[in-house]
Amino acid sequence: MAYTGTQRTKEIGIRVELGARPSAILRSVLGDAAAQLVAGLVAGLALVLTGAWLVARLVRSFPFGTTPNEPMVYAAVVVVLTAVGLAAALVPARRATRVDPLVALRAD
Repeated sequence: MAYTGTQRTKEIGIRVELGARPSAILRSVLGDAAAQLVAGLVAGLALVLTGAWLVARLVRSFPFGTTPNEPMVYAAVVVVLTAVGLAAALVPARRATRVDPLVALRAD
């Protein structure tokens, strides 16, 4: 996310110079992060669920007291990964709201 924010420095600088509010920039950066997060969660869950169904017979023999395809476990994983992903995106998003337009336009 930090790399993506760095790539968008000129764009964000122009938007700030044209009068974009920090909340709009924060929302834009977090929206992009959320879109990437959702794509990753969908792809990851598809792979994990496929793998879980394939090894379900093996896991049934373990004495943990849960079923191999416990929906609450998958829901908890989605919630935790979403929270961690958005928290990781918050730092670059807040940094993007403080971009100096002159420095951003002169960079690279």
